[in-house]
Amino acid sequence: MPVRPLHAFFLLGLPALVFSAFLTEIKLIPSIANNVGLFEILGGLAIVLFAITSSRRSLVGNPIINLTGFLFVAAAISLINIPQPTLVSGLIQTSILLFLFLFLLALYNLFLTHQVNPGYLLWLITLATAIVGPWILRQGFLFEGDLDAVGPFRNRAHMGIYMLTGFWLVMIYAFWPDRRRRWIRMAVTIAAIAFCLYAVAISGRRSAYFSLFLGLAALVVVFPLLIRRRRVSVAAAVAFSIGVLALLYTQGPGVLPRSEFFRSRVGLVGSRLRSATDAVSGQSTEGFMALQMQGVNAAVHAHPLIGVGWGSFHEFELNATRHEVHSTPLRFLAETGIAGLALYSLLMIHILYRSTRLLVSMRASPYAGSYLVLTVAIWSLSVSYLYNRHITERTFWLLLLVLLVLEAFAEGYRQSHEREAAALEPPPQSVSALVSAGTAFRHANGIQGSNQPPQAVRELSSGSRP
Repeated sequence: MPVRPLHAFFLLGLPALVFSAFLTEIKLIPSIANNVGLFEILGGLAIVLFAITSSRRSLVGNPIINLTGFLFVAAAISLINIPQPTLVSGLIQTSILLFLFLFLLALYNLFLTHQVNPGYLLWLITLATAIVGPWILRQGFLFEGDLDAVGPFRNRAHMGIYMLTGFWLVMIYAFWPDRRRRWIRMAVTIAAIAFCLYAVAISGRRSAYFSLFLGLAALVVVFPLLIRRRRVSVAAAVAFSIGVLALLYTQGPGVLPRSEFFRSRVGLVGSRLRSATDAVSGQSTEGFMALQMQGVNAAVHAHPLIGVGWGSFHEFELNATRHEVHSTPLRFLAETGIAGLALYSLLMIHILYRSTRLLVSMRASPYAGSYLVLTVAIWSLSVSYLYNRHITERTFWLLLLVLLVLEAFAEGYRQSHEREAAALEPPPQSVSALVSAGTAFRHANGIQGSNQPPQAVRELSSGSRP
């Protein structure tokens, strides 16, 4: 049986940890971006609890967790090239990567060891977004449509990325079979989906818009893969999401604060895509993206193998924007070099492959809808990651945890069904033993008769059914 501290963690600690992932404005050192906050403190306590209650023999690894550990190593090695003025910032950023690796390892093992249902984690995430959403809406009314009134988030960009991932995690839960207090859970889930979409809409984050639209379109394309009775629920969820966005666009202005900002930003998605592709291809030499590409190219030429140092690009002398790299792949290329980019690419390929394989293996199960949304979410968010620096976003690591826990759940589900199928098959050795015992009994008692077993036994032993 789990010890009492672990009971307390899953009862109180995990809900607090999940909710704190959305509190990005809470920082211990306000002058340093992406530093330690409440999430890191609670996560550190979870890591300590895991270390105290677990033994090294029982530690369960995973290729995805291992690759995140190698990313930390690449970041640590890159600090060799970091300038002295940015060394403290680089050390903090690297320490955060170490924490996120340990967080994923500890939480994954805690869920496996104590066989916690994945639905519990998904329900906590749904509750968190259902609380954060009204917080954002209320601030919009209180501050009369101020675009920077973003509830617990550091800025609009943070809100857009976090609530986009939150939207997909809530959608995964929406299809998780759970009949306990069904109507209450359904109401909370519907509200959470609507609030997530509202937050993404008013964030003005065009890369988040594109990723969201791409994901919803992908759901429409792939949901016929499900068995018929599950297609209706997926279609209804997609229709509801599109309906919420349509209402925000057409009826929101004048009713909900900042909805008119959403209407003005949607039309600029195409220009964002063009500026990004032009900057990458070299066709444009002006604008923020083009200047960042020039800085990345200069960093690669200066330190091609291990980069200019994790967390230091904003201070790199040839970076004209003086900002962090927005694109996660380009950040790894600039700050950790070719070695770091190769590890990051391998991690993302592995994540995409494993999520797709999960969908194929669970397609006929009662959980197929959740696995379908998980796969679509990861693929569509990966497009957003080409522009957004997601690797230190806490909801990304919640998504990874959900992927790993659902993967372990799928393996247990498969093994359970294999045992049930094996139990229905008659053991061949018992049939042959029965025939041999009958023959020996006849010989011992002098009973004449055929050595052939009865017809029913012959059919049973051959695997045929009456």
